[in-house]
Order: sequence, then structure tokens, then C-alpha cells
Amino acid sequence: MSTLCFDLPAKPRAVVLVRRRVLRQLGIWVGWLDDETTHGIEVIVSELLTNAVLHAGGARIGLTLRLGNRPGGVWLRIDVADRGHPERAARTPAPADQESGRGLALVEAFSFRSGTRPTRQGKDCWAELRIAQSGPMSEAVAARRAGPGRTL
Repeated sequence: MSTLCFDLPAKPRAVVLVRRRVLRQLGIWVGWLDDETTHGIEVIVSELLTNAVLHAGGARIGLTLRLGNRPGGVWLRIDVADRGHPERAARTPAPADQESGRGLALVEAFSFRSGTRPTRQGKDCWAELRIAQSGPMSEAVAARRAGPGRTL
């Protein structure tokens, strides 16, 4: 099993930076990912981190990636820990006219399993998904990974 932990500030800018680092690390661990898997990981990491930033109740949040083989293939578990109140991890969808409140519903849609558990310090929100690898990296994924105005 491969594990990587991030300790990051509870700031919106950290979400973008860590999302990029997560995709880069997964590229090192497993090689190229298909577009659907890449998009799912981006959504899950973004939503879990954004929720932690909004509800952290502290200056720092933690993200842990665990990649391992299980029945059915290669699985990724993404855990985000914060000092927020466990009851704030609402699983009820937001009304259609609200701009926020759909983060955990998106995580649920893109993951195989997801959940929230209380910890001594706050809560841990997690998601698991099967990693689908593909052959040559698509142009869209290559452009995203390289960044604006650069190519791989």
C-alpha cells in the first residue's frame, strides 16, 4: 500500500495546489489515469478540501491518500481531517436555489463509497474509488497536468 499525507492551511488557495499535487502523485504511483477517473479524483479532492476549509474550525487540515490492491483492482482512499463539528457534515442535498451545499452529494456520486466519522479532534470525511488506468494520456489530461501554456 502507498500512503501520502498532506498537512495544509485551511485556506481556499490550498485546495487548488493540493489537487494538482494529488494528481501528480497518482501519476507517479500508477501512471496515466483515464479522463473519467481523473475528473472524479479532482471533484472528490476539491469538494472534501473545500468543505474542510469552510468548516475546519482551525488553522490546519489534513489529507491522506492511500493506494492499494484489493479485490476488483487498484483502489484509492482519500481522507480529509479537520477540527470541524461532525454534525456539520450534512448529507442532505441543498435546495436547488442555493449556491452551495452539494459537495458531499458530488463526492458520493463520484466515489464507490464515502462517509464521515467523528474523531477526537473533529471529523474525517473520506471517499474510496477504483482506479482505472488507461493507455496513452489524452490531450485534455496532458494539458491540465502541464498547466496553462505548457505541454508535456
